[in-house]
Amino acid sequence: MQSLTVRYETKQEETAFKQKWETFNKSKNRLAELEVQKSSAKVQLASTEALIEANRLKGEELRQKKENTQTIINTAQDMKKQSKEMSDQADILASQALMLKNEGRALAEKAATLREQGQQHIQQAQAGREQKAKAMLEKLEKCISVLKSKLESVSKLNDSPENKALLEHSNKLILWGEELKPEIQPTRVGLESVLPKLQKFCLEYNGLVAKIGKL
Repeated sequence: MQSLTVRYETKQEETAFKQKWETFNKSKNRLAELEVQKSSAKVQLASTEALIEANRLKGEELRQKKENTQTIINTAQDMKKQSKEMSDQADILASQALMLKNEGRALAEKAATLREQGQQHIQQAQAGREQKAKAMLEKLEKCISVLKSKLESVSKLNDSPENKALLEHSNKLILWGEELKPEIQPTRVGLESVLPKLQKFCLEYNGLVAKIGKL
C-alpha cells in the first residue's frame, strides 16, 4: 500500500513527531525483548517439568531399592545363614537409598526455584504487554477524539469538493481507528503485529489533521 508523505507545518512539529516515532520504536524493541524472555521462561518451565519427572522416577527407584534391602535383611534374620558380605551389601544399599532421597529433595527444591523464576518471567512479559497495549490504546483514543472534533468543524464549512473529501477521509479514519481497538489486547503474544497498522493510521491521521489545519 502506498505510504503517505507527511508535511510538517513547523520544525517543532517535525521534531515532536520524530521523538514520538523514536519512542514508538523503543517500545517495539522492548516488547520484542519481553517476548524473548517469555520464550526463555517457557524453556525453563519445560526443564522444570523434566526435573520433576526425573525426581519421581528416582523416588520410585528408591522405593524399590528400599524394598529389596528390607527383603535381604528379613531373609538374613529368618534364615540366620546370611553371610557378613550380604550384610555389608545391605548397608551399602541403604546408604545409596539415602543418597537418592537427598538427591531427590535437592532436585525438588531446584524445580520449585525454576518454576518460580519461570512464573516471574511470564508475569514480567505480561506486564510489558499490558503497558504497551495501554499506551497504544491511549494514543489511538486521542487520535479518534481529535478526528471527531475536526470532523465537526469541517462539517460546518461549505460543501466544496475539498471539504467533502476531508469529511469522507475523517469518517474513514475514525472507523478504521475503532476497528483497530480490539486488536490491541495485552493477552496477545503477537501484539507487535498491530504496530504497522497503527503506524500507518498515525501517518494518515497526521496528514489529514495538517490539511484541516490549513482551512
